[in-house]
Amino acid sequence: LDPVVMVPTPCPYTLRAVIYHSGPFGKGHYTAHVRYRGSTNWILCNDNAVCVLNEPKAKKKPIDPKTPYLFVYSRL
Repeated sequence: LDPVVMVPTPCPYTLRAVIYHSGPFGKGHYTAHVRYRGSTNWILCNDNAVCVLNEPKAKKKPIDPKTPYLFVYSRL
């Protein structure tokens, strides 16, 4: 291995969205928790509504107890 290539470099990321799927394979429903750049609030995106989650717990842990389907990160 080339030691120059394998040198770890800091590359910070931040969690921007968590997407969930509920229901059977091939069907079901998708929802997402999204946080826009510069915002501390998480937004719940659903078929029925889009709303800001103001609960302090939601700001710290946006991950629903259900199994997440996809995590979206962006580089700082």
